[in-house]
Amino acid sequence: DSGWYGEVRSSPENSLKPPSLFSIRILERSGNSDGQLIKVRIPYIKKEIDIVILFRALGVVSDKDIVNHTIFDNSDTQKIELFRHSIEAAKHIKKVELALDYIGRRGTLEGTKLENRIRYAKEILQKEMLPHIS
Repeated sequence: DSGWYGEVRSSPENSLKPPSLFSIRILERSGNSDGQLIKVRIPYIKKEIDIVILFRALGVVSDKDIVNHTIFDNSDTQKIELFRHSIEAAKHIKKVELALDYIGRRGTLEGTKLENRIRYAKEILQKEMLPHIS
């Protein structure tokens, strides 16, 4: 794979639980389109998730707010362009509940009701994504 990869291993203080692994990748888009996508891997979720969908699941819904949370220099057109491709890839997920359902569908509880998938996704994000942050 070409692109960039980073990971964070974290666990709550005073815990015997093994660290959770959260990773992020910037990868080339497949097919004929140019540009890159930013994907994250969350514990207990089987597939990588677009970073924009993760932000929406965490309550940062608008494209502008996502960019403002991640790019601190509004004149950095290269980073803004990188996020543009990720925003386009996640354009069908515009609400918190849709993003949580999207993540929940990729979890280990297949074939469950909508409310169970949303609850599962919330629990995973709260307990497993970055458990050292309470």
